[in-house]
Amino acid sequence: MGSLSGDGESTSETGLKKAESGIDPVKVEEGKKGVTETEQPADIRNLYVTVYAFNMFTITDGAIRLIVLFHANSLGFSPLDIAILFTLYEFMGMITNMFGGIAGNRYGLKCTMLTSLILQLVGLALLALIEPIFGELNEETSGSTKSGAIAYITFCQALSGVSKDFMKLSCKSMPKLVTKANAEDKLFKLVAWVTGWKNALKGFGTILGAVLVQFIGFTAAIYTLIAIIIVIFPAPLFYMTPGIGKSLKRPVASLDVFKKPWNINILSAARFFLFGSRDVWFEIAAPIFLRDILGWEEYQVGLFMGGFIILYGQVQKDTSRMYKAAKKDKEGNLKKSRRPKCFQGVPKRQHVPNWAWANGIEILLLGIILQPIYKQYLDSEDELISDPNSTDVQDRFEKYRNVLAGVLLTGLFLFGFLFAVNSAIHSYLIVSYAGKDKVTMDIGFYYMANAGGRLVGTILSGWIFQETQDKWGLSVCLWVSAAFMFVAAVISYALKDKAEPEPKKQARVIEADDAASRHSVNVS
Repeated sequence: MGSLSGDGESTSETGLKKAESGIDPVKVEEGKKGVTETEQPADIRNLYVTVYAFNMFTITDGAIRLIVLFHANSLGFSPLDIAILFTLYEFMGMITNMFGGIAGNRYGLKCTMLTSLILQLVGLALLALIEPIFGELNEETSGSTKSGAIAYITFCQALSGVSKDFMKLSCKSMPKLVTKANAEDKLFKLVAWVTGWKNALKGFGTILGAVLVQFIGFTAAIYTLIAIIIVIFPAPLFYMTPGIGKSLKRPVASLDVFKKPWNINILSAARFFLFGSRDVWFEIAAPIFLRDILGWEEYQVGLFMGGFIILYGQVQKDTSRMYKAAKKDKEGNLKKSRRPKCFQGVPKRQHVPNWAWANGIEILLLGIILQPIYKQYLDSEDELISDPNSTDVQDRFEKYRNVLAGVLLTGLFLFGFLFAVNSAIHSYLIVSYAGKDKVTMDIGFYYMANAGGRLVGTILSGWIFQETQDKWGLSVCLWVSAAFMFVAAVISYALKDKAEPEPKKQARVIEADDAASRHSVNVS
């Protein structure tokens, strides 16, 4: 029946637990330098299932954001009111990442993924009930009814926030579990691939949401998203390995979520300011600026927002091509590469601040360049109001509006390119730094910081834009974005080189395990 070790656990039971967690039983290899321990990666099928579920889910996540934003804007909600709608979405994302890692560590990634889908389904179903509960909302809706609707939508968004980060945690942890130890180049490619596809489809979802809310209305758009979520369920339910990602060690205490290695703490702090930098203009200010000030249709705003995210995702996916290790010849020597040294091999800690500085300088300059153009645009708009029949005035107004839009979009897409490389390097390094047995907790902590940055950025986006749009347009939001990015750059200088595993120390652990096994009692 197997052997019984000193703590009362049979070796066959231990092997079963390892199989359920996605790790094959330990193989002991003897070499000249002693004994080392290697773990077999989990079935690659789990990666395919999680990527499919994550990508389909992301379409709904991208769509719901613009559906709610445009619907609220059409009802006369202020930029700050709209920002409040998304505060619980981001805050609950922080909480989910804080303790969702513990849930994944205890119950496995299949459990967290199915929980994500159920919560998204409930949140969407509740959103579809807004009109039956509150009646038809419009700009004349009474204050108490409007406040109740804001609270109700905020609660629905909170469910979506929990759902989104359970899903992200499930998928972002998987590359570590299906990759062999020290296969850093393959790990980098997998992380870039997963992250890139996610953002490309989130961009598609953003466009879909804008089109749906404009052409079929709010409620019908929500029912469309519910149908997509239902289609996702069978894949993780039937094809994911039960217990994958579950820790083989002792249950994790709640406070353990804050006990992180140095590099994970530093990278998480940098991530907070990195995503705060993006969302301080992207989440609320930019879409309302394009819709209300430049007069774009909702689907046009959706095309820009979705196009930005798709570009961002594509660049993330292709970042693995930018960083490549030099190839070896038949004798094992490295071939000469035309690639600059800074792009040879996987990204290192030194690359993080460099990309952040470039990102910050670009968005700072964009805000400076936009300001005089925006002032001229406002002057031409005043002239048009005073003399609406003048052809010259109309031409001047159109000229400044087109110049403003052209400079803004060019600058924001350039920001998106730099930000995508930034984010891809971050996403790879956190998976690389994460401990394999606590991968969900380490990555969950990191994405808690990510959600915190988004929360602060979203609130600031609504508040700053509301207070400064009349005189400054988007420029103040862009300058705050630059300040956040500069802080991220400074923090990332504190990262340290990744420590390599110590074979001798591993050998001593294996020898101790062998000694313990010799004292086991055989049960027949």
